[in-house]
Amino acid sequence: MVENAKKFVGESWPYLPLTRQFVAEYQRYGTDPKPEHTEPEPDEGPADDFAAWLAANPCPDLQKLIERAGGYDKITAEQWAEYDCAMADWQRRRRERLQSH
Repeated sequence: MVENAKKFVGESWPYLPLTRQFVAEYQRYGTDPKPEHTEPEPDEGPADDFAAWLAANPCPDLQKLIERAGGYDKITAEQWAEYDCAMADWQRRRRERLQSH
């Protein structure tokens, strides 16, 4: 076993490209059988689409809340309530977006 590992020192692992392909196919098809003829991957996939949505709709920032309050332990109940409402609204919009796609 060690002898096999030694022969790949300094070389790329020969199975890594296939592992990446397996992971990509699993993410695309799950445990369902892979179709015989697959459509080519679009240039901009769902991850890119979500990244664009996320850039336009950022999640409420807990670190900014902590900075505004002057420390985590100094966050008031009102500030927590405001943050929680903003987070609940953001989560609702995120879920609605996922259901529509």
